[in-house]
Formats: sequence, structure tokens, C-alpha cells
Amino acid sequence: YRKTYSIFLSLFFSLILTSCATPPLTKKFSNTKRPKLGIIKFKITAPIHHLSSIQESPPKGLSEDQEQQQIEAYLKQIEDQATDELKNSLEKNGKIESVVIPDGFAGLKRGEKPTADQVEKIKKEFAVDAVFYGEIPWYGKTRLLYPILFESLDIAAETVALGLLTHWNGALIFANIGFELLTSTPIWFGGAYIFGWAFRPVSIKGHVLSTADDSQIWDESVDQVTSREELKKYPEEERKKKEIQLEASLDNAIHSHYKCNDRGT
Repeated sequence: YRKTYSIFLSLFFSLILTSCATPPLTKKFSNTKRPKLGIIKFKITAPIHHLSSIQESPPKGLSEDQEQQQIEAYLKQIEDQATDELKNSLEKNGKIESVVIPDGFAGLKRGEKPTADQVEKIKKEFAVDAVFYGEIPWYGKTRLLYPILFESLDIAAETVALGLLTHWNGALIFANIGFELLTSTPIWFGGAYIFGWAFRPVSIKGHVLSTADDSQIWDESVDQVTSREELKKYPEEERKKKEIQLEASLDNAIHSHYKCNDRGT
């Protein structure tokens, strides 16, 4: 079990630390002028169903509808914060001019890819060279894809090894698969829950479309966990709060996203 759990953590951290695989955005434009980027606001698509997932001390006694309303309002606030943080990062460096596209303009929805017609309307209204849209698919809650994928890989590796040792004895192989599903599933999925609880992971996915021909010219995904350095900007008594740690992870992800964007320019 220790071996399996250590593999799980290693794979998790390898995913978190793997980013910045695409060229910087400024390399996609002409160097004769500062490009202008229209930003469609972020959308949190992480599976948040309870306030306790994102707040240290959520209000008690709420009905299901009341809790859902508060979740939606709080997540919208976080989306606005992420959008503002991206714009501020771009403005601070000064290499890309940016403008946030108002909610509902031309029927746009937060985090969703605009249609060619919407891109054309954004271009005419805001005179931008490209349009950014992004989502936050991981906000404290880990995605089920990871434990499912890693458990499958673990069982596949054991199956191959056992098959080679037993000359592919079907009875032993299927017995081992059943045993692994019974004993390893709680470890993988429990480990995913503990990881989300302990490290407050946040991920963002960003895409950029050219307004010249509606083609995708930039695509990036960044995963981050809470950084002690990032937490230092908060009062010490606030640093243990879930919402503060998630906010720090989000800020760190946005800054990392921009560094990917700006690297090498």
C-alpha cells in the first residue's frame, strides 16, 4: 500500500509540475506593435457541490437551494478575481494590451469558446488582435480522471508482470485484478481526496483565438498547489483557511500561466 500510495503522489506531482509546453503568446504576433487581447472571463467548471469544499466556516442551516445560490455567487467572485489577476499580470509586463469583454456581449458565456461570428463582433467592438477564454476545472476538488487513470495503469502493469511470470494463467490474472480492485480502490480514491484536502490544488486552462481568421494560436494548461511564498502575503492567522489557500493557489496558477505566456519574449 505504501508503494502504491507513493507512486500515486509522484504521478500527481509530475502532472502538477508539467506545464508551459507551448510557445509564448507574443511570439504569435508581429513585433511591430503591442498586440491587444480581449479576455472572456474565466469559468470554474470544478465539481463544487458544497460550500464546505471551498470555505473554512460556511454558513449553517442553509437549504439546498440557498447553498447552491451562495456557491454560484462565490464562484462568480472567484472567476472575476482570476480574470482581473490575468489582466493585471499582462498590464504589469506591458507587452500585451488587454481588455475584459463584458458579460453577455454578443451572447458570450464565461469560459466557453466564442463562435466565429462572436469573434468578429469582438474584433469590431474592441479592436483586438486575439481573444482569450479559459476555465478552472480543478479548484480544491481533484478530478476523478486522475485516480481512475492511475489505478488502471497500476493494475495493467501488475497484470503484465504476473502474466509473464505465470505464462498468462487466466485464473491467477483475473483473481489478482479482482483483489486489486477491492483493496487498491480505497487507496487511490482516498489518496485523491487527501491530496485535494492537503494541497488545495487549482488548475486553469487557457486558449487564444486570432481575430484575423478565428484560428487557435495558443493553448496552455497549468496546475498549482498552495505555495508557502504565496501565502506570506496574507496575515498569519488567515493562512490556514481553506478559501485563503485556494485563493493563493489560484493566484499562483494565474502568474504561472502568464509566465508561460510571456516566456522567451
